[in-house]
Amino acid sequence: MAQETLFLADLHLREQAPQVTRRLLALEPRLCKAQGIYILGDLVEVWIGDDAPIDPDLLPAFALLRRLTDTGVPVFFQHGNRDFLIGQHLARRFGFRLLPEEVVIILYDRPVALAHVYQL
Repeated sequence: MAQETLFLADLHLREQAPQVTRRLLALEPRLCKAQGIYILGDLVEVWIGDDAPIDPDLLPAFALLRRLTDTGVPVFFQHGNRDFLIGQHLARRFGFRLLPEEVVIILYDRPVALAHVYQL
């Protein structure tokens, strides 16, 4: 399989839906081979800030991000309306890089606009 760039959005990981976390973890072999991973907001259902303890049900997903970045897979995170309080502290702890609210990246020699669009 050729290297690929993967995009994840609106997973809304939470205690009440452990099957979503299990499905994400099942993707680990594919994610480990990715050229890059972009998480486009709402990774978790709610995030009250990096100072709060991490819900134990979310730890496996964050540990996966750390394993990916430790093996050299770049992981980028863009805030959504549910996890906009994820900050540099959590990003450093789990190895991902924060992206601005709207950004254009060059992907396979083409510009790609990234944004988590939501209505208030």
